[in-house]
Amino acid sequence: MPKYVHTQFEDKLESMLKEARARGESRKRITAGELHKRVVLSRDNRMPMACAAMRKLGSHQGSKAIVIYEPPSGQGPRLEIEFDTADLPGRTSARHPGRTNMKTQTIIFALVTVILVGCGINNTYDNNTYDDRWPKSEEGQYVNGKRHGHWVLQSPNCLTETGSYVDGKRHGHWVERLGTVQIWGCDSSAFSYLLEGPYVNGKKHGHWVYRYDDGKVYEGPMVDGKQHGHWVVRHPDGRVDEGHYVYGNPNGQWVVRLANGDMHEGPLVNGKRHGHWVERLIDGTVLEGLYVNGKQHGHWVLRLPDGTKQNVTYRDGERIN
Repeated sequence: MPKYVHTQFEDKLESMLKEARARGESRKRITAGELHKRVVLSRDNRMPMACAAMRKLGSHQGSKAIVIYEPPSGQGPRLEIEFDTADLPGRTSARHPGRTNMKTQTIIFALVTVILVGCGINNTYDNNTYDDRWPKSEEGQYVNGKRHGHWVLQSPNCLTETGSYVDGKRHGHWVERLGTVQIWGCDSSAFSYLLEGPYVNGKKHGHWVYRYDDGKVYEGPMVDGKQHGHWVVRHPDGRVDEGHYVYGNPNGQWVVRLANGDMHEGPLVNGKRHGHWVERLIDGTVLEGLYVNGKQHGHWVLRLPDGTKQNVTYRDGERIN
């Protein structure tokens, strides 16, 4: 039987970018919350699928796609990416024979949602976390009325969390895996994301690894539940980003190494390029200038491999000379 959201989210995302291109927009910023709202018509929660679709297209576009905001958890409606409206992989529903169409799948899931809500099962999305007040199952031990020792938690949204509690708080190594949702339930053979690392006194603290189904991997330290310190982001196309998070936000010096050997280096402010950046291309070309709020702006210097120097001016990301 067909998967529900992956195809729909990817198709809708491309549709939104095509609409923007038809309006004459060369670039378009989209949030995961906006995409989720355009696809999911019921109270069903498929936010990780929206994020996965956005990351997949971002990986396809490579350096043309700019992450405007990266939620501390790596998931959530505030994930925002600026896409190139012209660089689309060209997938359509017709390219997937054997899958039910979007309208049919939406009707099926609307009916399933009504049944689940009627049975007292309801998933809502709040504050970048999954609500597991109605878990499918909880297995573990209590000591003196508190969770203590090894536990396995499974939620109706296919989220499985495995790790240890100490005196009622998560402590030690945990694995958090969001399975792939299918019409009949969870597909345990695949995942939307896989998070792995230690908790200390109930909060993520220490070295964590975040893996997503689009091939992207985040790796670095968590401090009191937030990304803080030096992180490495590996993209499926071979691109590697390295830099600092400050209590959940990408801030400070970052280095972006593209698969073809190009390297970009400069500061991020709340996830956006802001300040003096240097872009060194594999052929020896060097571009140097300012980013303002994620866009090239003002005077830039272009140095060619033969030593020739050119002055270039940008305004809000568009070259004007």
